Formats: sequence, C-alpha cells, structure tokens
Amino acid sequence: PAGFELNKLLNAVEPTSDARFVRFVSAHLPDQMPGLKDPGFAWPYFEAMNRLTLLATGVYAHLYT
Repeated sequence: PAGFELNKLLNAVEPTSDARFVRFVSAHLPDQMPGLKDPGFAWPYFEAMNRLTLLATGVYAHLYT
C-alpha cells in the first residue's frame, strides 16, 4: 500500500483558527476486512490525528491520482 499518516497532512497545511472540525471516519466493512472483528479495538474510529489513521494513495498496486 502507498500512503501516509493523515496527521502529517493536517500538520503541513496548518488549518487556521477558523477551522472548527476535520471529519474523519474509518472504513468499517467487516465482511471485507476480517481484522475488524477483533474486539480489542473499537471500529469505526474517528481520530484524525492518530498515527494509525492513514491516507491511502494506492492499494493493490493501483495509485490514485
């Protein structure tokens, strides 16, 4: 997979004090993503600044432009 941590983009663009929210919701497709059935982590999650929040720019050898 290709991509980066979403928090790096948010830190780079430096939202102004007028910005009130950044909306982020993770994917939650347990039929397609078997790891989501792990009871040790709450899905979906909403933390845009979490290091685990990744912005995918490519998956399965396909780059998105």
